[in-house]
Amino acid sequence: MHALHKIHAVLAPGAILVDTQPVSARPEVASNGVSLGSLDMRAWLDTIQAVDELLAETVRIGLYALQHESRFVVADTFGDGP
Repeated sequence: MHALHKIHAVLAPGAILVDTQPVSARPEVASNGVSLGSLDMRAWLDTIQAVDELLAETVRIGLYALQHESRFVVADTFGDGP
């Protein structure tokens, strides 16, 4: 939460903080439209949950206010395997 306090201190009045993080425990990996399987991100879920809890605390104490929440797919692309 210390980082969120520091960020708040330097934001301009009326500024918006955008928090982005992965939400899938097993995001799909595909190539040329063919599914190759999925990544195992289950270990990352503990970190995501901890961040969510800290952010919720800053909202609870009035440091930030949730204005909008949405989920969307972000695709990473690479030219080839190497």
